[in-house]
Amino acid sequence: MGVVKSYTLRINSIMAAGQIVRTMVKGVIYENIVDQTSVLSEGVLDTLKREAQRNNIDTISRESIDWFRKTASKLRNVSMRGILEDNATTTRPSMGSMLMFMYDPIGRTKLPYYDAFPLVIPVKKAPGGFHGLNLHYLPLPLRAAFLDELLNRTSGRDENRRFRLTYELLKNSAKLSEFKPCYKHYLTKQINSRIAKISPEHWTSVAFLPTERFQKASKNTVWRDSRGKI
Repeated sequence: MGVVKSYTLRINSIMAAGQIVRTMVKGVIYENIVDQTSVLSEGVLDTLKREAQRNNIDTISRESIDWFRKTASKLRNVSMRGILEDNATTTRPSMGSMLMFMYDPIGRTKLPYYDAFPLVIPVKKAPGGFHGLNLHYLPLPLRAAFLDELLNRTSGRDENRRFRLTYELLKNSAKLSEFKPCYKHYLTKQINSRIAKISPEHWTSVAFLPTERFQKASKNTVWRDSRGKI
């Protein structure tokens, strides 16, 4: 059994007091004891980053994925506006980055469901916009496995780090089969907010925040359908 370390996670009063999340990272079991006494002005991403670093968890390593999956996904009432305001913005989506924005698809009345606040890794340019991977379409365990593989396919350092992906790579790699329900065509004219460009140091934490905004169906319905497509 791994060594047990306990610490207090202070997250802007958006988790239930007393809740404990246990996670093993590199043989060490971490117990996140929720405390509602944090300073309200502190951003959730910076809070997660600080707590991870304080416990020697690399915020963009593959080993940290389970910690962030179990911790970030427990947060409640994460603000779309807060995410958009707390990150740098861009007017031109760059391939291999990670973006968030508010989206209103064409033909939404005919769609069975859609995500109004996608978390997208752009893969290739497409007519009127781009094709990209919306990680929200994957249930958390599959999202963790997919992100684990994606982190093996990056280049650059620090703020210049990018995912190195092509449609052909996604289609032909057995290890990336989770891409199928995530691969979407986004039109830039249908983006109705600023585009937040997520810093690579926050990729892992943002990937598991409960920011999906599925319309016309519950997330459980969407995730059930996604499992059937893989």
